[in-house]
Amino acid sequence: RRVARRHASKPPASLPCADIFCVNSSAAITVLREGVQCAPRLCMEQTMSAPRDVLKCACCPGRSEPPTAALPDACAAYVLLQDSGDAANVHELFRSFCELHEPYRAG
Repeated sequence: RRVARRHASKPPASLPCADIFCVNSSAAITVLREGVQCAPRLCMEQTMSAPRDVLKCACCPGRSEPPTAALPDACAAYVLLQDSGDAANVHELFRSFCELHEPYRAG
């Protein structure tokens, strides 16, 4: 109780090493939130739609370029599914996927 009274009666910013757990500015709060908050779905969607950012290869198309046969299969299927909208016809999706890889197989 004595320790609790001694430290609880002071503002948190006055405690030793307070800069580790006390954030005073809004800019620091924003930086902290960006670094700590986890968004696995967003990260996965960004990676699947533009694998070039993660793989660091020149063969994958950029964000604004259409999908090519150089994309990994999972990424190509994801991009085609995103392009199809809310209602995806599986046959059309598979046909688009095969057409995407057709020049790759012929060459």
